[in-house]
Amino acid sequence: MVLFGSAVFAFPNGMSETSLAVWIFIWGLLHMFPQTVYNLSLGGLITESVRDYHERVRLGSYLTFFGLLLGLTNQWIYPIVKNTIHPLIIHCSGMEFVLLKFPVFSDPITGARWIVFCFALFGLVCSQCPALLCKETRYAQIKKSQPKGKLIPSLKEAIKNRQFLIILSIKFFTFFCYSIVSALGVYMNTYFVFGGDKAKGAVVYGALGSSYIISASLSLFLYRWLEPKLGKIRVLQIAAGVLMAGCVCKLFVYQPTMPWLQLIVLISNGASVTGLHLMTGSMFGDIIDYDELLHDKRREALFGSIFSWAETKGTALGSLFSGFMLVWIGFNAKLVGPQSWMTLHLMQFFYFFFPFCGALFAFVMVKRYELTENRMYEIRDELNRRHAERKLAEDAQAAALES
Repeated sequence: MVLFGSAVFAFPNGMSETSLAVWIFIWGLLHMFPQTVYNLSLGGLITESVRDYHERVRLGSYLTFFGLLLGLTNQWIYPIVKNTIHPLIIHCSGMEFVLLKFPVFSDPITGARWIVFCFALFGLVCSQCPALLCKETRYAQIKKSQPKGKLIPSLKEAIKNRQFLIILSIKFFTFFCYSIVSALGVYMNTYFVFGGDKAKGAVVYGALGSSYIISASLSLFLYRWLEPKLGKIRVLQIAAGVLMAGCVCKLFVYQPTMPWLQLIVLISNGASVTGLHLMTGSMFGDIIDYDELLHDKRREALFGSIFSWAETKGTALGSLFSGFMLVWIGFNAKLVGPQSWMTLHLMQFFYFFFPFCGALFAFVMVKRYELTENRMYEIRDELNRRHAERKLAEDAQAAALES
């Protein structure tokens, strides 16, 4: 996964646009295979590690928080590789003091490759932590009691799980709608606010992006506090409502004279996307228990692979359509300076419209979800009873064999 992901940036210099597109496609595709296996395995470990309804939210908040801390660095990669962050020099008593200075690369591609190399080493070390530190507490028991099933019948059973389909559709559609316009935040800042000045836009967007991460991190504490009081369904609706409100603000806050107004959009995006991700992730663990109640099987890997597929394919399809949308509205990436008036306002409208539709879909669809707190505790009690009966039967059989 780390090797293939790094290879995306190891293209030879001087490649044509077509050759570069083929290079990125091939290595990106190869990267997706081990990444999918790793993610669904890690997701299974996360789901197995906790069984309580509320504890799943707490664990998800911890995982999300540390992921967001690392995400703070992402906002500054583009300004650094573009060499747009210059030393901050303070003059005092005839002396100069350099307070802030980033390495200067010869060109953006070289800078991106150095940064990817450092992240690759860090990611390679971190990726081995689950194998070294985690323990599958129920693996031996499940392996002994659960025969291996065929893929097609298992998929049919998963598709018939109505609660799973509800959360799956929310995950896919929200990620799809959000990914269509994910790149437009940079373009709105660069072209709508700064008139095409990429140097100024990059520095400001780095600061704005950091506000997104800070907002997402702080909102985790709010969601953890609200979830035991309101339940996962209501909290997910709150997150969707915040996203819709932030989308409406996109129609008004992008002002060249007041670039700081963009903070409203970034803060609302950070808080809302975090809530949607946290609630759907904890609901996934509840669905695994519900499936075990229906079919007496533990299938974290099956449901995790479908869940991961919905998230990645929603993101990939959204990113694909975003390129066609940019061409359709007349965006010219090679243009130096501002884009046309029509292009900017169409960009602003779609930046509002698509994520608003995704959030509205999540708000309405989650009302059909039935795995409430009371229902999940009933399911857990029934599963505990079954596990105890199976353990007694196994002990009795072992005693009979010994005698």
